[in-house]
Amino acid sequence: MFENIGGKIKTLAKVITFLGIGLSVAFGFLLIVGKDYMAGLVTIIVGVLVSWIGSFVLYSWGEVIDELKEQTKIQEGISVMLTNQINNQEKKETESHKAKTIEENTKRYENQASTVKSLDAFIKETETDENK
Repeated sequence: MFENIGGKIKTLAKVITFLGIGLSVAFGFLLIVGKDYMAGLVTIIVGVLVSWIGSFVLYSWGEVIDELKEQTKIQEGISVMLTNQINNQEKKETESHKAKTIEENTKRYENQASTVKSLDAFIKETETDENK
């Protein structure tokens, strides 16, 4: 019932316009047949113009609703794209942080291993000096 409301409003505007034009022409011809030529012509002309111009507001309202729905779809798509980009960036930052952590831990291990070797060499040297 409320699906495609913009399109339904535009259709309603067209129906009202054509009904207004049809009734204006019919009533104008009735006046002309009744020998009131001027009133008949004025009724036809003014009725057609008022029906046509009056439909602008209703039809444009339907257009605004359609455009608003389209813009909403576009914004939702942009939102999804931005969310995906943010998630990808966070994933890259997490992976980068993990890589840095591994690199830092490797350097610490290498430094500790070097220190242990130095201490072992010192202890052996000290033991050798003591045995002499």
